Amino acid sequence: MENFEKKEIIITECFTCGAQYENYFFASPCCGSIVLKVDKNGHRTNITFLSALSLPQPHLAKKLRTTVSTKAEHNIK
Repeated sequence: MENFEKKEIIITECFTCGAQYENYFFASPCCGSIVLKVDKNGHRTNITFLSALSLPQPHLAKKLRTTVSTKAEHNIK
């Protein structure tokens, strides 16, 4: 029987605009800011990653949610 590792999905969020990404640990491609880990309930934690201090890597980013400012402009809840 084969042993498969379960891939954990970690959600991170741009500190500046709130855009969320899946398994992305570099500076945010939207604002160039640090990214913070988001918990199961969608709330920011105080956990960040050292690689978040590096240059943005937009080709690695899988965006999950639009930015907070875009939602506010269109009154989307």
